[in-house]
Amino acid sequence: MKRWVMRVAPIIYMLGIWLQSGYFNPGEAVETWPIFDGFNQLFSDQTSTTGGMDMTQLFEYGHLVEFGIFYILLMMALATFLRVGSGWEGLAAALAVSYAFIDEWHQSFVPYRSATFIDLVKDFIGIFVAWLMIHFVYVRKHSADWMNERDRQ
Repeated sequence: MKRWVMRVAPIIYMLGIWLQSGYFNPGEAVETWPIFDGFNQLFSDQTSTTGGMDMTQLFEYGHLVEFGIFYILLMMALATFLRVGSGWEGLAAALAVSYAFIDEWHQSFVPYRSATFIDLVKDFIGIFVAWLMIHFVYVRKHSADWMNERDRQ
């Protein structure tokens, strides 16, 4: 059961990104969603005195996290099929980057949304940071363990 959930998670997440990209107007959300009232007050107070950011800017930084999470979910799904190594990291990164392109292209057709190069750069940065985390924390450690085990035999 756990493997099945891990394998389906990236697909569900892709669907969530697609729906969010197609129906979400950040300006409208900031103005009408009650949950953001407290955040708006917090950020507007900081913006006026310290040059902080408002909620619309905060949504823009969501790209950094959104596609990083997607890459991690892809790696977790791959890990349910086989031993994850550098080649599979590349496959997951290529899939995540491809979906970032598809998402930006999709946004170009949606009112209130735009497809911009800077959004793609933010997507790539999120994927790269997630790759760094997985590569240096998981893949290198497990590759070294596997090589040590192989050498002992």
